[in-house]
Amino acid sequence: MACRIITTGNDQVTAYSFLSGTAADRMVEADKRHLVTYTYCREKRELEMDVPDILEVLRNRFAELYMYKGVINIAKDQEIERISEYLNKYDDSDDPAGSYLFLQSMLFRDLETGAWVRYGFSKTTAEEHLRIIFRNENKQYGWLLVEAYEEFEDFLERIYAYMGKTNPSAWYLEDFGRAKLSDLNHKSFDWHLDAIRKNHKLNSRELLSRIRSIYPELQRLEEQNALQVNLRIAIELVSGLRNGIVHSRGVIHDLDDFVERVLTRCGMWNNGNPKPELREFIEMYFDVKPKEVTISLREVLITPPKSPIREFYNVWSDLVEYLIAYAHAIAACVDPTTIQSDR
Repeated sequence: MACRIITTGNDQVTAYSFLSGTAADRMVEADKRHLVTYTYCREKRELEMDVPDILEVLRNRFAELYMYKGVINIAKDQEIERISEYLNKYDDSDDPAGSYLFLQSMLFRDLETGAWVRYGFSKTTAEEHLRIIFRNENKQYGWLLVEAYEEFEDFLERIYAYMGKTNPSAWYLEDFGRAKLSDLNHKSFDWHLDAIRKNHKLNSRELLSRIRSIYPELQRLEEQNALQVNLRIAIELVSGLRNGIVHSRGVIHDLDDFVERVLTRCGMWNNGNPKPELREFIEMYFDVKPKEVTISLREVLITPPKSPIREFYNVWSDLVEYLIAYAHAIAACVDPTTIQSDR
């Protein structure tokens, strides 16, 4: 893999291009070609975009999210190292603060007097603080997953806008609103994108349904792919996880209901008798405890605890891979030359 970081100026964004194989040799030309695309975030408008532009925006944003994840891991490791050094230096008998590592008061200022009012006090041991570190890591992974899914939603809007601009028959008549047929050839990509975003019926699920109906090859790839994962379920799962993170802090109040909703939306609930492996696939992303079920995105150790080599299953990265892989498949259907040029 090759990574190139380019800064287009103070008023534009920093872009990260990940290319592989012979594509790495064409990075400079690719950068020049796509520089104009990267300015869209700051200008808050979309320029004329083709499929490579649309896909490159998604790639760059996902690459940025991976960098954020790396920073989270570094901060976590540094904090764990600090606690380890503390424990090696003290034991409970000579620790001046007793067995507590952190003592903290929480304050706010009274609106009438401006006086400080204490509303809470916390004290944590080293063991408790480690649990907080891991919970915090999981929460941060959750919000990165939220961003990844919302970037995927933006990708779907852009790709459907491109489809409507280049092939109006791909859109329903109602998608064009009050536009005249004679004016469609003069409508810009930006106009098509605005039309999608103003139509509340065109959520990500509806957009995927329409794209899937136009390109039946996607349906085959959803079930038969090199990842050996049902991508239709995987995308719907990430959507459900996103909602759980945003609306209930990553806590799922009824896991059975969550599983049923995901599989029903994919047409695989089978009257309450889904395939066991489908249920298992969904449930593996949760930490199930007697009183609470939470979304769990932290790395999972898959080697024996005392093994000299520690290997982890990267939960978050797998979910993001499903999104980017599916986006590539969509791009390849809409414009087959897009993916061929990267190989």
